[in-house]
Amino acid sequence: MAEELFRVEYDSDGMPKRMHIGKYGIKLDQEDAQRIFDEYFDMRDTVDIMRDENAKLKNQNKWLRKAYTALRETREQEFAKSCEAATNSMGQIGTLRDKNAELRELVKDMWQTISKDDGCGWDMDENCCTSDECTVSCKYWYRMKELGIEVDV
Repeated sequence: MAEELFRVEYDSDGMPKRMHIGKYGIKLDQEDAQRIFDEYFDMRDTVDIMRDENAKLKNQNKWLRKAYTALRETREQEFAKSCEAATNSMGQIGTLRDKNAELRELVKDMWQTISKDDGCGWDMDENCCTSDECTVSCKYWYRMKELGIEVDV
């Protein structure tokens, strides 16, 4: 049987009369026993309050961890989506660049055919003759120049 380390004797009114503390039974008078008894209950109440507060804080901490985890996962998903969108955009830009280069080459090839067929010996930087074919060629040449397509005249 375990040895009792704390024992209280009460008087007829239910007030602590004597306390026996420790293995060798330190005895306290009624006044000291009452003071220690009151402090014990005050501390016990404080401990209960602290336990309740600790439980609330643990619940709040648990909730915050869940919210943080959900937020982190959402941000990771958003980042993955933005990376995917950026990758797709880069692919589209590359495709558009290739198509643009192909169209420029086509225009250059078409210009060589048009400029040979008009038979007008003109310099594009100066006024050309007023023949219908020459006027059309001039319009094409100026439009290509605006678009940055370099061609030999």
